[in-house]
Amino acid sequence: MLKNKTNKILAFSCSNHIVSDLYFAIMYPLLPYIAITYQLNYTQTGLIKTVFDLGAALTQLPAGIVSDRISEFWLIGGANIWVGIGVILMSFATTNAMFLGMSFITGIGGGVQHPVGARFVSRGSDTKSLFTSIGILNFSGDLGKIIAPIIVAILVVSFGWQKCLLFVGITGIIVVIGSLLMSLSISRSPSSANDKQTPTKTSNLPPVIDSQFVVLMAAGFIDSMIRTATLTFIPFLFISKGMSTLRTTLIFTILYSGGAIGKFSSGWLSDRYNAFSIIFATKIVVSILLPIILITNIPIGTVLVFLLGIGLNGTSSVLYGIVAQITNSETRGKAYGIYYTSTEVGVAIAPILFGFIADTYSLNISMIGISIVSLLVIILSKNIKIQ
Repeated sequence: MLKNKTNKILAFSCSNHIVSDLYFAIMYPLLPYIAITYQLNYTQTGLIKTVFDLGAALTQLPAGIVSDRISEFWLIGGANIWVGIGVILMSFATTNAMFLGMSFITGIGGGVQHPVGARFVSRGSDTKSLFTSIGILNFSGDLGKIIAPIIVAILVVSFGWQKCLLFVGITGIIVVIGSLLMSLSISRSPSSANDKQTPTKTSNLPPVIDSQFVVLMAAGFIDSMIRTATLTFIPFLFISKGMSTLRTTLIFTILYSGGAIGKFSSGWLSDRYNAFSIIFATKIVVSILLPIILITNIPIGTVLVFLLGIGLNGTSSVLYGIVAQITNSETRGKAYGIYYTSTEVGVAIAPILFGFIADTYSLNISMIGISIVSLLVIILSKNIKIQ
């Protein structure tokens, strides 16, 4: 019975994660089109993502705290409906200022899925399959990311980016409502396998934050920064090489496909091998491949983007799983809220920071900076005592 309910929790969380990440990922392939419409430079383009993600950052911690008291089921569903409505409203914006305002309001609802979804899944998973379950949850989000550029490629030429957003908003709401109706049996936050286990030594840690957790937050902050900065500006990199704006959607499809494999495989491997070794491997891949992509032609760069995606997205599954390992089940919702707040701050800062570097120096310098900063995740993770 518990196993069946666990699978239902994972299925519900994954389906909503697909929608949530689709909402956020749709912005990346649309940014070049939005930049053309509003005549934006790199910094102004990055500001769109910063404002969108800043809204999400503000609700990560409150969502995590509330999930300790209110059913994660309704929090996840309600928040994703909020974002869907916001995406619809964004499609009607006629000026950049209106678009920025709608982006912020929409982002507020987007701060719920990750901390609450991760808590929901971790509570329903036993310790032996924790990293795998988190990996599956993250993998599902990347399915939404893979879908995003495909939707853009199909719709943007014929209907424009505004109608593309309208379609995504409406479709997402329909899917979320469907998932709620089909999963009502888990709406009352059941006790989980983890909650029923005898407390382990992690239960003796301070309620939420200790030095280990601070280091983990720093690693997550940097990891989110480099991932977001890369996703924001990689289409402009290929455009500078001569690729058409429409064809950059292919880059995202390939990158997200690699990212999906990276998230699932990293979670699965971390249940079986040392977690730090997985973090080390994924971040080395990023630091090496980004500079290589800068100097290669479009065909070779396109192939390398798949491997870049594995490294770019793989680390997060490991870090998310570590949150559950070093915190106790009673305050895990708050712990995930705090952790995801730190990652969303990184997500919010990255586009405008590296956009400013690109405007001040060059896009290539900005991308090299991203590859160097990625190594900090390895240095920080080395200091975390992973079980």
